[in-house]
Amino acid sequence: SLVLFQGGIVGLVHKPSVVLPPVLFFTMPPKFDPTQVQTVLVRAVGGEVGATSALAPKLGPLKLPPKKIGEDIAKNTKDWKGIRISVLLTVQNRQATISVVPTSTSLIMRALKEPPRDRKKVKNGA
Repeated sequence: SLVLFQGGIVGLVHKPSVVLPPVLFFTMPPKFDPTQVQTVLVRAVGGEVGATSALAPKLGPLKLPPKKIGEDIAKNTKDWKGIRISVLLTVQNRQATISVVPTSTSLIMRALKEPPRDRKKVKNGA
């Protein structure tokens, strides 16, 4: 610590050495195993290519291209056009298989044969 003397001279005062507890070592996370099967659950609008910026944080650590996966989701969800559904991505060896996991709401909307609303023109409640 610094000490100011009467003459304006600054000097250093040494404190006795302090004994610190032993430091725990930081361990790195395990390496990425490409053969491991991983699943990612994503909400998407059926039949539409979602925003890649929404997919990137989930697919980036798996080293998957969000644009290609977004196009694959749109292709596999054409039956659910205009309805928000959950999509399960099963990833192994950087290959994603896409399966639709319908929620109860999406099943009801599909059974009622609601016409798909134009989300750019018609708001939620209208």
